[in-house]
Amino acid sequence: MKYLLAICLFKAVLGWWSTGHMIVTQIAQIVLQAENPQVLNIANQILEPLYGPMTHGISNSFVESACWPDDIKVYGFHDFDSWHFTNKPYDYDGFLNITDSGEDVIWALNQCMSTLGLLNYQTAILENALAMRFLLHFVGDYHQPLHVTTLWSRQFPSGDQGGNLFNITFDKTVTELHALWDSVMGEWEVDLVRPLTSDGWHDINMWAEWCMGNYTQEDLAEELAVSNITDWVYPTYHLGVDYAYHGIKPLEKPSEEYLKKGWQIALRQLSLGGRRLAQLLINLFGQEETLS
Repeated sequence: MKYLLAICLFKAVLGWWSTGHMIVTQIAQIVLQAENPQVLNIANQILEPLYGPMTHGISNSFVESACWPDDIKVYGFHDFDSWHFTNKPYDYDGFLNITDSGEDVIWALNQCMSTLGLLNYQTAILENALAMRFLLHFVGDYHQPLHVTTLWSRQFPSGDQGGNLFNITFDKTVTELHALWDSVMGEWEVDLVRPLTSDGWHDINMWAEWCMGNYTQEDLAEELAVSNITDWVYPTYHLGVDYAYHGIKPLEKPSEEYLKKGWQIALRQLSLGGRRLAQLLINLFGQEETLS
């Protein structure tokens, strides 16, 4: 009960809630199973040392491990909070100033790639297990528009923290704009119980396949051709500017049109994030036969 209460208290600062993160990693898993199963096997072996009680018994798979960087917040561990987002400012008055946010999600993703790229799994077991979990999670965060965009205005002179201060009228759980996007327009505001049950695995796989079927490799070819992690920020930032903050004002109820468009954007971003995650792992481990 304490764990569930803590989850509710901290949801305002999480990325895609756990369902969204698991869909991203399930998409990556589907791609890897089809194209590079040895890469998926290596990733699982890197993650395995922290399965079980070290991750509270709820992150015992490649897919579930993506949730761990949010799980630790429930226990008061906030040292890595700034790694989940990058604050690119958006001003209603038209001043768009894209600046360097320091140790943000872009920096963190590049650090994870550098750590895992050393290929020293046997001598740095803990470091690689942590870096892999952060990588799985941050790729998901990076594709949530309100993890890269922050509104600056007269009402929010210091920024709205990616929509966390932008209150809306929706329901008792989703009370601000950031949560609306994290929960994929409220559709996944109730997280699946972990460790996943057979029904939970069925749902995650079904949603992942739905995303992939509606937003295919061909549909995403232009974005997937961009290999530089730093360059991924700009299209997602503009989704925040052009859609997340467009057509809604503080305290308003989102329109059906807003929710429909937001749903389409979110699912497209989940498909893109999962495919990009698979490609990052192939880039890291595609030449490796086994962990040893």
